[in-house]
Amino acid sequence: MKINKIEINQVLGLSEIRLETLAPVQLIAGSNGQGKSSIQNAVRMAMTGSPSRVFLKKHFKKLVHEGRKKGRATVSFDHDVASVELPKGTGSHIDDDNLPYVLDPALFATLKPDERRKFMYALADVKIKTDVVRQKLIDRNVNEKLIEPVLPMLRSGFPAACDSAKDNARDAKAVWKEITGQQWGAEKAEDWEPDIVDIDLDEAQDRINSWADVIDKLDVQITGANQKIGEIKAIKDQQDKADKRVTFLTEKASKVARFTSAVGSAKRQILEQEKVAEKIRKMAGAVSEDDLLSCPCCSVALLIVNGGLLQFDGEVSDGDSAWDLEKHENGLAGLKTGLKNYKVYLNEANAAISELDAMEDLEEISEGEEGLLKDRIKGLNGIKAETQAEINAEKENINLATKSEEKKNNAEKKHQEVLDYLLLAQALAPDGIPGEFLLQAVKPFNKRLKDSSDSTEWMLAKITPEFEIEADGRPYCLLSESEQWRCDAMLAEAISHISGLKLIMLDRMDVLDIPSRSVFLNWILDLAEAKEIDTALIFATLKSVGDGDELIQNHWLDNGSIKH
Repeated sequence: MKINKIEINQVLGLSEIRLETLAPVQLIAGSNGQGKSSIQNAVRMAMTGSPSRVFLKKHFKKLVHEGRKKGRATVSFDHDVASVELPKGTGSHIDDDNLPYVLDPALFATLKPDERRKFMYALADVKIKTDVVRQKLIDRNVNEKLIEPVLPMLRSGFPAACDSAKDNARDAKAVWKEITGQQWGAEKAEDWEPDIVDIDLDEAQDRINSWADVIDKLDVQITGANQKIGEIKAIKDQQDKADKRVTFLTEKASKVARFTSAVGSAKRQILEQEKVAEKIRKMAGAVSEDDLLSCPCCSVALLIVNGGLLQFDGEVSDGDSAWDLEKHENGLAGLKTGLKNYKVYLNEANAAISELDAMEDLEEISEGEEGLLKDRIKGLNGIKAETQAEINAEKENINLATKSEEKKNNAEKKHQEVLDYLLLAQALAPDGIPGEFLLQAVKPFNKRLKDSSDSTEWMLAKITPEFEIEADGRPYCLLSESEQWRCDAMLAEAISHISGLKLIMLDRMDVLDIPSRSVFLNWILDLAEAKEIDTALIFATLKSVGDGDELIQNHWLDNGSIKH
């Protein structure tokens, strides 16, 4: 960027400045308080739009020259113009993120490491795109299943993604330990095998099948024996029922004589009682004495019948015959009921005799047969239990062998998972893919710093992998004032060179001793002569300045005005 002209009117301590920059290097010197800083601030405001010395827009009026209401600064460069109008703060500015750091070299050192990293990535046009990182991970043989989940984490930065991969590796190690019971180690895990059960699975299964056939046959025999026991129990139940029936029938049959006698006796009593009843019945049907009349002539008993008198020669009721008749008839009815019941009992007894005669003999069961069958079942069950124990033991061996193989496979998978996550973490670590981006961003920067150090024989400044600033291995904060100034100058020149601005503005050159000033000016002039700098604005508090040449113009600033 070639600055052709600087015009400043009523800004800060300057009333009016017109500076035509014909040579690439412009040295502006003067005593303290003559306006050197005012020129720098005006140039920065015009080119970047950022205010100097104040931060609030309402304070912009303080940037106007004392006693004036408006101010203006204009910087003509290449074929364009940058400007600022005060106190409004409006104007036409240059949109370039690198510009502030070449116009104010000390600004770069104030950045935090993360801010510096972002700036340098942008400066070197390093773009951390998802597709680029994905391909870099693939090139490093990272498990592709782990790649896609980790890519979104990069929004939070490589360190967060790297920590996540390490956490996953640690979790996988913990699971490997649960499987094996041992602490994970790369070599140990590579060759680890569980205690293997030495067994031929096919032969073991054949043995199980053979024993299962034996159990099937035993089950058939046990079932047959149980069925036989069931049959025996059924026969026993029939025998018990038959015995109880015989006892019952025998008892009934034993009463035949008794019921026969009872029937005969009942019949005889009924005949006798019927004769008595008949007599009483006649007496009960006779005429009562109260119904008879006595003939007055002959005292013959007369009875009124159909309105006439007839002689009565029948039985005369004694008055108790009706009651006796009822009594005897009730007794007769009871005898008849008893006869009926005796006949039923007699029939049942005779039927019992007939049933006993008709009953067939049941199959006889040996008393010891059921016991023998139970003993046989017990023996068969014992053989079955032993055979089942053999099957269970063989199945357990198969299970152990299968689990051993499964455990081995799971351990191998988890070991591979550990390795995959460790490889991913290594790829995301600072010396991995970030290191590649870092190298892309920092290498040209540090190379330029090395060139500057070689040219000036100053300390070697560089940007560390952590994006800290060092000079000869010492942190920037531990450098002396002049060392920091020299470091800032080289950093600003590197930014100017890499960005292509070819512009630098440096204040306080007088912080250097006289020999170092000469070294500095020679360095800047060499850059200008090599056309690596289009414009360098150098400010210094000096006693005087000499004549310039085609590479450098010297300006003396006195009381806010350029004298020559």
